[in-house]
Amino acid sequence: TSVVREESLSAQEQRVTLALTIDQAMREKAPAGWKGDETREKQVLNALFPIMSRDRTATKALFEIIKNQPGY
Repeated sequence: TSVVREESLSAQEQRVTLALTIDQAMREKAPAGWKGDETREKQVLNALFPIMSRDRTATKALFEIIKNQPGY
């Protein structure tokens, strides 16, 4: 049972680390006024792509979620 808890913590920690990495990339690499600007949106996609292990589908899905968040 304790092994399962450790794995769950590890998975949770990985999700937190990923979320913080995404947030940092958006704050540091996303140009101002990027939403709706095709060139700037591509810059955001390029910043997210390596974070998402170069998975195009995951990157595009994440991009759509971020695009609809008011904080970015």
